[in-house]
Formats: sequence, C-alpha cells, structure tokens
Amino acid sequence: MIAVKVRGTVTEQGQLVIHGLPFDPGDTVEVTVTRASPERAMDPKRYPLRGTPVTLVNPFEPVESDEWEAARS
Repeated sequence: MIAVKVRGTVTEQGQLVIHGLPFDPGDTVEVTVTRASPERAMDPKRYPLRGTPVTLVNPFEPVESDEWEAARS
C-alpha cells in the first residue's frame, strides 16, 4: 500500500486539486480529508532533538545483564 500525505487549500468552490500522485491511471484510491493541524508540531522548542543524527554502536550485540539498567531494579 502506498500512502501519500499532501497539503492543499480548498477553493471557494469547495474543490481540492492534487497533482503528481504516484498511481497509475485507472487505479482505485481511497481519500480521507482532514483539517491540517497547526504548524506548532514542527516547533524546534517542542522537539529539540528532531533532526539530530543517531549513531548505534553494535546494535545487534547482546547486552550484558550488569549493563542493563532495567535489570538492576
């Protein structure tokens, strides 16, 4: 399933035109329209670590029980 999220503005005639969809002509699609949330969700003060690179060191190595903080409690 392909999900596409776009923003648009409804015209005075109550229409919304979406261009460049990644579907073939004749495909059946399902459309759900909701009012866009305010832009505050992208506020850098609210999510100060968004966009910060993350490096995982040996992500598939097992964790020793004495290194696992949850195991100590």
